[in-house]
Amino acid sequence: LTFHTPEEFFLSVASEPFTLRGFDPASVLSSPSSSSSTSASYAASHQEVALLVGFPGSGKSVFAHRNLVPAGYEWVNRDSLKDMGKCKSACAAALARGKSVVVDNTNPSARARAEFVKLAQTSSVKVRCFWMEASREMSEHLNKVREMAGSDHAHVPAQAYFGYANNFEEPTKSEGFEEVVRVPFVPKFENPDEERIFKWRL
Repeated sequence: LTFHTPEEFFLSVASEPFTLRGFDPASVLSSPSSSSSTSASYAASHQEVALLVGFPGSGKSVFAHRNLVPAGYEWVNRDSLKDMGKCKSACAAALARGKSVVVDNTNPSARARAEFVKLAQTSSVKVRCFWMEASREMSEHLNKVREMAGSDHAHVPAQAYFGYANNFEEPTKSEGFEEVVRVPFVPKFENPDEERIFKWRL
């Protein structure tokens, strides 16, 4: 069925190119990384701190619980503990018990990351950075999918994305990391309904 605007149909005005704006989930599903293997182990064989970096909704918690927590890492998350001081205390306590730790916060700036790098160095433990590659647009889309799929995760307001973007500094090894690992977003759905919602342009 051919679509015409009123100007095109009644006034014979030439049609203009049109591009639908916004995040297109089809671009993710058709990208090479969407079919890449996820069998590689991200967990270390020695005690460490794994510090995650990424937009709200970029897949940090999913990554942590799929790849690191099953390997024995202690999960430290500000949304759960409600206070950064408690996050640092939980990290230090886990390290003292000889456990590896995954710090699942947005950690946008070098200053935010430095607190946990210092904790690791004080405990003579190496620290790696895992940087979620999901863009702001993709992360906002994933947040909407999460809400529409019935997740009990708290709503993430637009201000959180502005704040992360304004404070973001690309993580580098010079901050004290043994390695900076870029983690591509690979779609992996919990159920058919979640996959169906993901494909919508929200």
